[in-house]
Amino acid sequence: MAKHTQIKTPAVRESADFLLEKNDCGRIAVTERAVAMIVRNSAYSIPAVAKLSGNTLVDNIAELVGSKSMKDRAICVKAEEDGVLAIEIAITIRYGYNLPETAAELQNLIAENVFAMTGLTVACVNVIVRDMEEPDESGDAVEGNGNEDGDLND
Repeated sequence: MAKHTQIKTPAVRESADFLLEKNDCGRIAVTERAVAMIVRNSAYSIPAVAKLSGNTLVDNIAELVGSKSMKDRAICVKAEEDGVLAIEIAITIRYGYNLPETAAELQNLIAENVFAMTGLTVACVNVIVRDMEEPDESGDAVEGNGNEDGDLND
């Protein structure tokens, strides 16, 4: 009988991780995906942000091949050489809000929240306003929190 050997394949990592601490018990790290969730929740906490906005052409192709969801493609988190983070987020803003003020508010909030929750320093937050949400027929910005969950809270 032939002897079969089993080859162990390395575990597939979903995303990069960032080392927070290394101690006698091991290491503590946070994944790129976890940081992206902090970024996403920060964005949705600002009323002017209607939704995250990926690149339309890339989104259409990615959906065809079953790639990452649009919300994941609208946020990019990278570690620079010195270990600090560079973050990019693409958003759609509700009509009627000041774009530079909203983007600056989002930059500050993301940097503060990422640092508060992870201890990681954010070197820069690049905000790309890809689109504006159309106002409703009365001319007001469309209501909602930009969350596609369909909350029915009054």
